[in-house]
Amino acid sequence: MSVFIDNTYIGTTTNEEGNYALDITKPGDYTVVFQYLGYKTLRKKITIDRFPFLLNTTLVEEDISLQEVVINSEENPAIQIIRHAIAKRVEHLEKTETYLANFYSRGLIKIKDAP
Repeated sequence: MSVFIDNTYIGTTTNEEGNYALDITKPGDYTVVFQYLGYKTLRKKITIDRFPFLLNTTLVEEDISLQEVVINSEENPAIQIIRHAIAKRVEHLEKTETYLANFYSRGLIKIKDAP
């Protein structure tokens, strides 16, 4: 599960048991966000006035319903996109003529005796 402070880069993930630690050093008001695929995102507003601060929570499973999917075996939709690209081939070639590259480099690096 992802655990982070809203609108910051402070965050972490939980271990197998759901334990986590956030790197918060200043007392204050924070919104802690808990996210996990298949569960509803939970935002908890907290006030930290002492350290260590313990915050436990439980996520609620999210019900996801997908709309009906119809599979048509007539023609692959990618073929229509390819035909459209081929029809505009000349136009696309004219656009790419304006790009220039003065340098091209390709290399292979081999590391020996890396720690």
